[in-house]
Amino acid sequence: MPLLRTAAIAFCMASPIACAHADPLEGNDSALPFTIDEQRIREQIGRIVIEEGVPSISVAAVKGSGGIWAYASGFADKQTNRAATAATPYRLASVSKPITAVGIMLLADRGLIDLDEPANTYLGEQKIVARVGDAKDVTIRRLLAHRGGLPQHYNLIHANEAYVRRGLDETIALYGQAMLPPGTTHRYSNVGYAVLERIIEIQTGKSYEEFLSDELFAPLDMATAGVVTEPAHPDGAAIPYTRAGDRYPAYDMDTRGAGGVFMSASDLVKFGCFFNDALDGRSNLLSRAAAREMLEAQSPLPEGKREWYVLGWVHELRGEDRQYGTVYHLGSTPGVRAELWIYPDQDLVIATLVNEMSWTPLKRAREALVAAIVPELAFIGYPEIEISDPIRGRWIGEIDLSGDGRLPATIDFRDPSRPVLSIGNETVELRSVQTIEDGFVQIVTSAAKLPVTDVQRQAYELGFLLRPDGTRLEGYVSANRVATRIRDSGNFAFPVRLEKAASSKDE
Repeated sequence: MPLLRTAAIAFCMASPIACAHADPLEGNDSALPFTIDEQRIREQIGRIVIEEGVPSISVAAVKGSGGIWAYASGFADKQTNRAATAATPYRLASVSKPITAVGIMLLADRGLIDLDEPANTYLGEQKIVARVGDAKDVTIRRLLAHRGGLPQHYNLIHANEAYVRRGLDETIALYGQAMLPPGTTHRYSNVGYAVLERIIEIQTGKSYEEFLSDELFAPLDMATAGVVTEPAHPDGAAIPYTRAGDRYPAYDMDTRGAGGVFMSASDLVKFGCFFNDALDGRSNLLSRAAAREMLEAQSPLPEGKREWYVLGWVHELRGEDRQYGTVYHLGSTPGVRAELWIYPDQDLVIATLVNEMSWTPLKRAREALVAAIVPELAFIGYPEIEISDPIRGRWIGEIDLSGDGRLPATIDFRDPSRPVLSIGNETVELRSVQTIEDGFVQIVTSAAKLPVTDVQRQAYELGFLLRPDGTRLEGYVSANRVATRIRDSGNFAFPVRLEKAASSKDE
């Protein structure tokens, strides 16, 4: 017999500090000016939970001077039939990044750091090193915008495995390396945000979790907010599940500044409301200048581009005529998905959380809320980027595995219809080869044998990101978990350098 799904709704008072423009709710009036009956929104969320087969969805929103409207449907824990409520905390995954970014901006506001100084200026004994370019060009600003040349990297430490989390300095030593020229391109980097996490600790003398608690969570009355500091589920939190419906083991990570924060949807909306207030100069925590600087493009925008990563946020233009500025961030780690959306022109903030590994339920829940509040903000998809042919020629070089040695690598693009990749003595299956934005070559392959302990903990595939420079291809290769695997232990990157063979002839 299927489990009955339960739902809980709460009207949450917005803190005067978190939402300086929010008024207390009176009676049972709706907190939001829905264009349809509010009961229909609750029913829609409940239907999404059932139709998508996810354990639970939690949503929250605030518009203008209203209070925070929050609703949850489904189970936070299927095994115990514990219902999800408006106060249930969920892991935020990468929605932690704007929180870390705001923490950095607080330090900048106080004159403790300069965004355009090298990150190494504010680190301790363990510094970033550059495999290409110069480490002094890895500035705090570039780390915030994922333009520091560092790899993606994350490392999950599960409760049921004999593996110990490294300290931040050791993680920076192993993976805090500029493998692409700093400042030349945007490439998403979790380890970059771990560096920012470490800078916060060194410059304040507090742990990352203590700093966030003292400087953000307590002042904003975010009672459910915290940072995961061990491979255990936070008290009362939604349990993560796989797409197959299996309970996912508790886990910690070595990049908490990139994905270690948890809180309820209501508290996440408070954070979004606080940032929206700061943009208009209504915050006593973050200056208007700092908030607005976070939304500035960090490189010239290609013509027609409508979305770009700024300092800790994604900034995009929406609406039929792209007239609405939108600020958001998405988060994804095993067993959770999270979204925070801010529509500054509409004074609207929406948060959606799910304790499963699917994006569609969150997208449907968010769009239902947007359609019920501000219908003209409905999402319009972007055209797909056109992909050019692979670079022709034969390329020879190696992968640097740091303390685990080096592996020879050869890529043969002389016949674009039949590219060949060899690593060590092994021919590796090529799944895709694309020339993408900024002229980088992106290659996805099956796994090759990499003799590195971190990599051996999971089934993985390889993703190359290489920058063509005349007769050289230079960048990194990431060993990333196979998407269908239940366990995800991380993403581990290693520098790659290839030279065009002298005998190679382009066709």
